[in-house]
Amino acid sequence: MYPNLGVTDAFVTVRRDDRQWTVRFSDALRERSTALRVGGYRIEVLEPLQRLRLVCEHEQLSADLTWTGSFPAVDEEPHLVLNGLRPTLDAQRFAQVGSWSGTVAVEGQQIAAAEPAGGFYWIYAPLRFADFAVIVIIQENPQRREARLAGRARGTAGLAPGGDHLPLRHAPS
Repeated sequence: MYPNLGVTDAFVTVRRDDRQWTVRFSDALRERSTALRVGGYRIEVLEPLQRLRLVCEHEQLSADLTWTGSFPAVDEEPHLVLNGLRPTLDAQRFAQVGSWSGTVAVEGQQIAAAEPAGGFYWIYAPLRFADFAVIVIIQENPQRREARLAGRARGTAGLAPGGDHLPLRHAPS
């Protein structure tokens, strides 16, 4: 929902092998409501901050999926951005990880939601500040159920106190 623009929209995309299907829904926002629906797309809050149901009803692509949080949500600080006296962003978000269950159907074929079969997950985040920079690297290998975290910090006067490499390791028990 975009209240300042008067629009509500949603989309669902599914990729399987080398094919991709996308359906989009959009409409004028007629009233401010907590109903999360537009066209054949809706999100139902089954258990606040723990379980959601996503339903997409379209002849080309449909879905009935449930998302379940793995851990409690982490709140971000409130964000308020003003243009003069007019707020252009007034929001507070949260971050949370979880897993999906349910089915997706494309061209009449049902596909069960599943966790990724494996692979290598990598986040590389260089952060620049006025007097220093931090580079955060997070790598996960799901086959070995371990994550590798590393960081580097550089200041304008050279290395950060204690050196420039901050190795961290985490292996769940």
